[in-house]
Amino acid sequence: MSLSGNVVAGGLSVVPAGAKNTSTHILKTFNGSAGWTAVTSTVDGTQFLSMSYRIPATTQSQYVRLRGTNLPASVPFETDANGSPLADSFTNTVPNTNNLSIPCTVAGTNVPTSTTTYNYDQPKIDGCPNHLPTLSAATTLNGVVVPAGTKMVAFDVAAWSDLWFYSNPVYVEVAGSSLVAGVN
Repeated sequence: MSLSGNVVAGGLSVVPAGAKNTSTHILKTFNGSAGWTAVTSTVDGTQFLSMSYRIPATTQSQYVRLRGTNLPASVPFETDANGSPLADSFTNTVPNTNNLSIPCTVAGTNVPTSTTTYNYDQPKIDGCPNHLPTLSAATTLNGVVVPAGTKMVAFDVAAWSDLWFYSNPVYVEVAGSSLVAGVN
């Protein structure tokens, strides 16, 4: 996904409340294998994926940055219809478990105890970790009754389920438009 927004003259004194840049929008989304090209390194022969996008001509200074994740758009409690991240309040356990909204119901055959040290080279954990908080009473989530004692996904598990990266912005200064700070 590539994001773009206009550079605003006047520095931070003109940034709207909450530091919101209302011109920011999604330019291009790369989903699955669409738009990706397999490339082989000429140095060591390893393969990687490449994507390409030509930014349309612009008359105003702007920035472009990349944002990516391992999740598609419209994942419940994680991404919206455009693939943008949702607030982590659905997996927040602080100060209590009232905000927990994602049941973890996979029993699994390899679930270490909460006191077990677990290394990356051991067999994959295939069930809900034992340390997850449990519901003390039955509750209804999205019209479905979730019984008391059900483990709920907490922030530490959710954090590794949806990985995101953000690039630093690349600024494009257009002659006769807003100046970009730091460009000589």
